[in-house]
Amino acid sequence: MYFLSIVVPVYNVEKYLKRCVDSLVNQDMSDKAEILLIDDGSTDSSGSICDSYSDRYENVKTIHKTNGGLSDARNCALDVAAGKFISFIDSDDLVSDSYVRDMFEFINKHDPDLISYGYVFEKTADQYSFKGDKNVTVKTRDEMIDALMKNIIGNQVCFNLYRRELFDGIRFPVGRAYEDISTLYRILLKTEKSVCVNYTYYVYNITNSNSITKTTNIKNMNNMYTAVNEQCEALEKYYEKTGSDKEYLNYYKLDKYIYIYLKITREIGYNDETKDLISELEDRINKIKRCNLIRFRYYNLKKYLYYRLTHLFRR
Repeated sequence: MYFLSIVVPVYNVEKYLKRCVDSLVNQDMSDKAEILLIDDGSTDSSGSICDSYSDRYENVKTIHKTNGGLSDARNCALDVAAGKFISFIDSDDLVSDSYVRDMFEFINKHDPDLISYGYVFEKTADQYSFKGDKNVTVKTRDEMIDALMKNIIGNQVCFNLYRRELFDGIRFPVGRAYEDISTLYRILLKTEKSVCVNYTYYVYNITNSNSITKTTNIKNMNNMYTAVNEQCEALEKYYEKTGSDKEYLNYYKLDKYIYIYLKITREIGYNDETKDLISELEDRINKIKRCNLIRFRYYNLKKYLYYRLTHLFRR
């Protein structure tokens, strides 16, 4: 049995796919991980590239399916993954060549539910470097939730490795953008012990113009708004149950609402399609008490101040 299943959803990424999969098949101890390439109805050569790897490598498996989106592809992999642990790699990204070996060692040494690791942005093609000393910090569930609320860790599921059982009863929301926001907090609430590794194992490609993060439309922004509300409502109940201070939850919520507001107003504009969401965001933001600017250092202070200044004389 493989100790790790690495899930790679694939859709029309022929330009990047070989680089991604090469970073996985050329790993130290690569035979201890299965690589699941989920071809989500690609119309370019991505599907045949996947087949070429599964023909050459015993631990690479290709699944072809009709197009259903990123969440559907990940869910498909979750239904067939054989590993005790699971991770997700986007098909235009890649990982360090010590990724599998180090994850194996961390698991054997610490027996965690989740491993969180660093990432580096690839702002220019093939320009990146891996950094860190690989020191490990063990964290409880409360500490991981606190780190999420303070933006110390992100919502992206690709920056973590998970015990397979954490996904029992949990799947990604199909047909919605910003599916990670809707999913990661539910995973964290099921953890007991996590380890955070000081090393940038993951290369996050931001040069791909087709990435969902480069697409701003009202549907996606509504999806993000819904995801943030779901997340915050669930975590508010968690804080009430545990008796924890939820001040940073309010800061987190405020930061995300302002982010969505500025994305809409700057990149889409005010129109009949956006006006209702803009109005609702302003109402939500105004209901949150003004924050301690020193504690707001975990968030985007410039955007917060910009929003407050531009709304200073509005009722």
